[in-house]
Amino acid sequence: MTVFSNKNTKLNLSGCMKIISMLHACMQDQCISFDKQIDYFASVHASLVQSLGQAQATAHLAKSLFAITIGSNDIIHYAKANSATSATADPSQQFVDALIQTLTGQLQRLYGLGARKVLFLGTGPVGCTPSLRELSPTKDCSVLANGASPCATTPPRRRS
Repeated sequence: MTVFSNKNTKLNLSGCMKIISMLHACMQDQCISFDKQIDYFASVHASLVQSLGQAQATAHLAKSLFAITIGSNDIIHYAKANSATSATADPSQQFVDALIQTLTGQLQRLYGLGARKVLFLGTGPVGCTPSLRELSPTKDCSVLANGASPCATTPPRRRS
């Protein structure tokens, strides 16, 4: 998560992120979960309130842009765990529901800390990453992972 403030300052909390922490025991030391990044941001929020006061900190954060690129690690892990059992492009509804439920709670928490402008960047065709292509005998892209990557299957939509 990267936060751009109205004073041309930038706070980058991590270079990689995962939505669901418990799905990634093997990646514990490689990525910081979104929950942990929100914990870190909560500390930054407390510091802002202490130095600026509640009203000024709230106004400052309301003008800041929270840029979030999220989901690829979750999709890659899901595809690796299910590559032998599923060749379809449709991810399990249970997996999608778990991501949505977890992300909803995380975004509510971020909103509670003052985030008002949030930019999400899509995951892209993560099924073509080398680690997933290695799982295929023909070294093809993972249809399962690309099916779970919204930007790989549909063009971007513009919100009005």
